[in-house]
Amino acid sequence: MAKKKVVRRAISKTLLLVGEGYAEKAFLSHLKSLFSNGAFKITIVTAGGKGPEHVISHAISCKKCDGYDFVIVLLDTDIQWPRTYVQKAMSAGLNLVGSDPCLEGLLLDVIGKVKSPTNSGCKKLLHPVLSGSCTERDSYANVYTHALLTGTTNSKIQFIIDSLKGKEQRSNVI
Repeated sequence: MAKKKVVRRAISKTLLLVGEGYAEKAFLSHLKSLFSNGAFKITIVTAGGKGPEHVISHAISCKKCDGYDFVIVLLDTDIQWPRTYVQKAMSAGLNLVGSDPCLEGLLLDVIGKVKSPTNSGCKKLLHPVLSGSCTERDSYANVYTHALLTGTTNSKIQFIIDSLKGKEQRSNVI
């Protein structure tokens, strides 16, 4: 009888990226397609909106249930984050990345365009620049290229990119 060959698999660390909505999930997927190098097993989910309390609670729940090593939550700052939820996120080891006032405002900063102080104003400025719907990953490819994102000075985007590349870092709130 032949002996079975034992195959040992390397245990990879896991990274969970939680987007507030579908546009955040699409943009995070675009970043993953450009910068993931296999250092982490990466999962991207959306919390489906419903405010910062729900998004943070969803991320904490995902981390507890599935045991992710690192969690980054990308959410808007247009609604103030309740202090108790921020404290829960910090004690759970989550990294909160705020987009001011929304994802579109953060993305306008990256390309150097003046943004509006409102969500709707930022959306009106950004959506014509994209090649399709903001909820589609490929819509970001023409504007948010590897070269542009690699050279960005935006600390929030750089934090996410560094995490995708496998740099283990803790910032908690950006």
